[in-house]
Amino acid sequence: MKKKNFLVLALAAFTFAACSNEDIVPGGEDNNDVVNLEGDAWVALSVQSTKTRAINTPNQENGTPDESTITAVSAVFFTGHTDASVVTRIVKFTDDDITNLPNRTSAFKVPKTSKAVLIIANPQNLNRTIQENDTYGTVNKVVTLTTEAEVTTGVAKSGGFVMTNAKGDLEPSDTDGSPKDLELFSTATAATSSPLTIRIDRVSAKVRVYVKADSGEELSDVATIDTDGTGWYLNVTNKKFYPASKRTKTAMNTWTPYDQYGLGSYRKDPNFGTGTAIGAWSDSDPSAYAENYFYVSSATKDTDIAWNKVNTTAKYCLENTQDEDFNKHAYTTQALLKVSYAPTTITNADDTKVTLANGTDWFNMNGIFYTQASVLTYIEEELTNKYTHKAPAEYATDITDAYNEYIEALSLTPVTIPAAKDDAKTAAEMAEELKGKFEALAASIATASEGGKALKGVEYYSKGICYYKIMIKHDDSPTVMNKLGEFGVVRNSVYDITVNKINNPGYPSIPDPDPSAPDEEEDRYLSIKIEVNPWTWYSQVEPL
Repeated sequence: MKKKNFLVLALAAFTFAACSNEDIVPGGEDNNDVVNLEGDAWVALSVQSTKTRAINTPNQENGTPDESTITAVSAVFFTGHTDASVVTRIVKFTDDDITNLPNRTSAFKVPKTSKAVLIIANPQNLNRTIQENDTYGTVNKVVTLTTEAEVTTGVAKSGGFVMTNAKGDLEPSDTDGSPKDLELFSTATAATSSPLTIRIDRVSAKVRVYVKADSGEELSDVATIDTDGTGWYLNVTNKKFYPASKRTKTAMNTWTPYDQYGLGSYRKDPNFGTGTAIGAWSDSDPSAYAENYFYVSSATKDTDIAWNKVNTTAKYCLENTQDEDFNKHAYTTQALLKVSYAPTTITNADDTKVTLANGTDWFNMNGIFYTQASVLTYIEEELTNKYTHKAPAEYATDITDAYNEYIEALSLTPVTIPAAKDDAKTAAEMAEELKGKFEALAASIATASEGGKALKGVEYYSKGICYYKIMIKHDDSPTVMNKLGEFGVVRNSVYDITVNKINNPGYPSIPDPDPSAPDEEEDRYLSIKIEVNPWTWYSQVEPL
């Protein structure tokens, strides 16, 4: 799989300042600094929207109105920056304040014990009640979703995307991102003239999948692709998130817009870390894994998946990141692509070409594609040669044997192949008779192979459907391989995946999340381009 680059994103900016006209001692240029920690001070909040933009390119993509609308804003003030710091006050913007964003500045009273602040836009969709005296650890404790639908009914709800501090954790900060205390002033006017700017990010990530050839090119050189029958599903998505993120740098440490403190574009989600925390996959008992991820696997019926249309549909999910040791298929959010694939390279034993329509069964045996009808021509030729040979028992019948082993693996009765020639019959007669026995099994083979099978080295593509896993890349480069931050999806980022070539068949059935498969070694087998937009925008192009 060829490496391409991505982009990351930031959303809106809040500017605010605090001030008080009581309990003041002289300080600062205007003698406006508050140093007495009793009583209340004034705080002025101004909200400014920003563009979302790509990480590795200057491309930008603004959020849609549904992704950018703010209906409620809460500023949650704390006594400090630690998990033990407690909420001093929750300031809620009025409808008038919100209606007049970004040009509205309003002043509010907060306790002078306030040293840090968390901005939450659209907090009603966070599914968390915050009260005074709650600790920051409690406010920012892990949120766990129970259904995939809660993504779009909650944190990524149309017209109400949840957004929090882009830095992650609390503000304000020094230029290097280290915590510092709020600076308070004696008057609302003084506070407004010295605002503190806080940028906010959407809590969710966005993924889009396109299947389209490059200009002047064909989507496939070796198959007919039914693009109308092509769909995708966002697989292995996180169930858990922190309201305020925890930034970290990638191995590449690529510059990111709005990472104003240089803390890094990547994040540590609640599953980041050890196998115990991440919920290791188990074929026999995936219950621990299922506590952390929404996913489909070989146990999932194709008809039970809500396939998305390519080229049109965007899907949202929670950020999902992992330590580089867990850059594996089981833990990386991925696009599961479903493609109707009809090889144009199938031939009969006499070299005549097979014209295969989409929706027709075919299979891969030892790297060669067959239909049930075409493989019989090879079996007949092979068996004719066997019984013509001076020592039939020693003649290799690789195609016949492989096909028979597949039949047996389906729990069907294989065809018995005599070791010696029947003197009462010609070699051609024996071959034709045995071919007929295989032919009689065709319907049973198709039924037993429904949904696709991979048995005994044979891959059977029921109705010609292939599945591909496309690991979503975050900060990728040809110079790194499965390093920290290379894979994953991060909040406030858009990941565009463009499949521009499909020359290799994928999996014959929905694959399991594989904990042994490294993300960088997936060769099934697309040409993929990924691009990222504001939001932050990542773009990935892959040939399959």
